[in-house]
Amino acid sequence: MNQSQVKNQDITLRDLQNCTVIIYGPPSALHMNKLTRCTVLCGPVSGAVFIEDCAKCNFVFPCHQLRVHSTTDSKFYLHVTSRAIVEDCSNVGFAPFNWEYENMQSDFKLAGLDPLENNWSLVNDFNWLKTDEPSPNWFIIREDQRVHKWIM
Repeated sequence: MNQSQVKNQDITLRDLQNCTVIIYGPPSALHMNKLTRCTVLCGPVSGAVFIEDCAKCNFVFPCHQLRVHSTTDSKFYLHVTSRAIVEDCSNVGFAPFNWEYENMQSDFKLAGLDPLENNWSLVNDFNWLKTDEPSPNWFIIREDQRVHKWIM
């Protein structure tokens, strides 16, 4: 999908398996439901990204807000200006957003996101309220285990 197709649009991806989806441009919202073994790369999302019932996926995007529900064994390469929220998730990993494409900086501006404000490692787990122990449901992806270049 290109910028003219997604600018200020709500995008929904549902019931996909073994897919790579590339979205260039700044959608207003991104909804993903029941994805399995997929990789999703998306330009800056001005609003929220909602993910539910996904497994074994890679998600790569900047956004204002991220909410993840009932998702397992997935990785997030994230730029988020608020705090990510996970609920009923297990084995989900986080690393800083690391994808580039032509015009991405102008898409950040169109989406109203500050490229310098990134809270990728601040995750609220609604199933883990202990403040003195880290959540067992999510983790920071070690640098030596991160994807460093997204090849399409």
